[in-house]
Amino acid sequence: MLVDSLIRLGKVLMSYSHSPRTIIKELSGLGDPLAGGFLQRIYIVEVYRSLEPKIVCSPPVCWGDFEDAGGKKSKKSIFRPDFERAIGTPFFLPQGGNPRKPQGYYPVPVYIVYDGDFREFSGNADKVASFLKGRLARTEDPSLTEDELKICAESISSRVRETNISDKGKLQALIAICIVDEDSPYRLKPSGARIDERVEFKVTDSFAYPGMAVYADLTKILDRLWRAKLTEGAESGQIDNGICVTCGKIDKLVSLYNKSWPLFLPTWSCPLPQVTAKKELNLAEKTGGLCQDCYKALTYGASAFRSMEKDIPGWLTKELFAPVDSPGGRDNKKAGTASVKVTGCAYPAPVEITLSEEDMEFLGEEISLMVSREHAAGRRVRDIQSVVGFESLISEEGLQDAMRLYIVYYSGDRSKGDVHLRATMEDVLPSILIKLDDVAKSTAMSVAELSEELHGSKNEEHYGQIRSRYGSIPWLLANAYGPGYMWQTLEKVMTGKKLDHGSFIAGCGHRMSALSRTWPDSQWKIFGEVLFFHGFASFLSIYHSTLGIEGGMCELSDWKGLRKLVVETPAEDMVLDTVEKVGFAAGYVIQEFSRRYYAVKAKDFIKHRVMVFGSSLSPDVIWSRGLARLEEYAKNLDIYMEPELSKKNAVTMLAYNQLRDRIKAEKDLFIASFWSGYALSAKTSEKN
Repeated sequence: MLVDSLIRLGKVLMSYSHSPRTIIKELSGLGDPLAGGFLQRIYIVEVYRSLEPKIVCSPPVCWGDFEDAGGKKSKKSIFRPDFERAIGTPFFLPQGGNPRKPQGYYPVPVYIVYDGDFREFSGNADKVASFLKGRLARTEDPSLTEDELKICAESISSRVRETNISDKGKLQALIAICIVDEDSPYRLKPSGARIDERVEFKVTDSFAYPGMAVYADLTKILDRLWRAKLTEGAESGQIDNGICVTCGKIDKLVSLYNKSWPLFLPTWSCPLPQVTAKKELNLAEKTGGLCQDCYKALTYGASAFRSMEKDIPGWLTKELFAPVDSPGGRDNKKAGTASVKVTGCAYPAPVEITLSEEDMEFLGEEISLMVSREHAAGRRVRDIQSVVGFESLISEEGLQDAMRLYIVYYSGDRSKGDVHLRATMEDVLPSILIKLDDVAKSTAMSVAELSEELHGSKNEEHYGQIRSRYGSIPWLLANAYGPGYMWQTLEKVMTGKKLDHGSFIAGCGHRMSALSRTWPDSQWKIFGEVLFFHGFASFLSIYHSTLGIEGGMCELSDWKGLRKLVVETPAEDMVLDTVEKVGFAAGYVIQEFSRRYYAVKAKDFIKHRVMVFGSSLSPDVIWSRGLARLEEYAKNLDIYMEPELSKKNAVTMLAYNQLRDRIKAEKDLFIASFWSGYALSAKTSEKN
């Protein structure tokens, strides 16, 4: 269960020593790529009571810098937010629903403002008051009187009116109300006063009292943040005295609902249509509740999930959804833009949380490095993008046996609560992922060698594409098995299960047959399929041998062995006892004769003599119009066939007759092997 693993992740992270500053940043929207725009305009409202009643709103403050977008003619600039400046005024982004409505609960009165509201604030104090009132009702101890609310609204409205508001673009802002009193997290101190930076933070120089500054007590903010989160969970249901579904503790329970985890939303009509149909639903009773410690851990784990998730690159996403059996369809899909954005996250969690305090501390440090994506000195980490399809780091050392990885793929917009789960892989061993990364690298090297053989030289740009594609296991699986089976096959790979080669061969043979209809214009596309045919066969062989999967060795022959058998071995010593060998030999013989035919007729032999009347290239066509008539063509057209080539043709025809029934049953393997023999023999002939 994903929620259970996130709770275990959260408990480990919470056991590792973190400062209040770090926790606030992790749990809030600070650092979120979508949150930067709100720091372009911050209106800080200082509310004083103890000194003398005073409410002052600052002019718009910017926490960040604008940089040129680049280019001589470009006048655009890019805003780089400084989230560290906002540690004392944490805020949250909406998850689903109308983002302009109050959502969740707020630890301190700090609220984001979208374009639609911001433009209405100018000179409209009532609109500002309405905006604040709805949010203050969902804020921990806001304690603003009606008079204070009115003055705040008027001062904010006045400042917005003074702001230069552009008619273009979407404007965003942040309103931070700092109530300075004994119960509040905010204090007034001399600007530049010595503070404990572990728990205190300077928010701003005071606009009400020159020479003074507003400071935040981060421990108080963190305490309010946890209370706000627990209130959020209780809003969707609570049990006064129940058993926690995760740890079994008897305590006051709250529901699983958490804004930090949008993959569980009670507003869905699926997967809980009957349960969620009631408006007054107590989720804690229907789905089980969490104690406070487990709910906090879920919040922390879900926040770590958000930090670790990454989008799959667009080029790979297009491949994942391209039809496997249609060359034209694949080309069209690759040429267009990715219609779906897929996001992935590989997060670790301990197998159990009963480890020793020392081991928990070490594991917490390891996982913290993975979450933050930092490379600690002396620590070996591995980027497993080749396995999972997106950037993700895992540790190569430490307590690997005590940890499992959980990999989630989803599409949609989590900021709108529109999340579609694509696939999940649970309890994945880190050691397997490291081995799979080695498999991907070895496969790419093997294919690069074959590519150089097919193209006759090493092209750096082409080699880069080979390395990125054939070094990506999701790409290999999507092209071999199709989008409908990619996710379940990827799960098989991550759990070290045997893969079959039947459907992959069928796909290769089908595509080559389709492409052969436009031969010789489709020559390089067919050669590309030859590259994939042997490349994926190499992957299967390396995968099964590296992971030691019993009975999983690929039955396909290595291309070097096939070429040595057919090209270098004398005809009398050739043993063609498999469909693959017969097909490869047929391709070699046809290609050798094609070169001689072109020298005499200046025409392509396959197009001119074999694929006549718009026929498809089937095994029987290769036999009847190709192999069986080569001697006839040579005699009638005065084409010289070396005795050795004639002998190899005879051996191939004899083997074809002996294996005719098997060839009929495995026609896709024969076609794929035929074009392999044709392509690889062609390059050998050119070199010779």
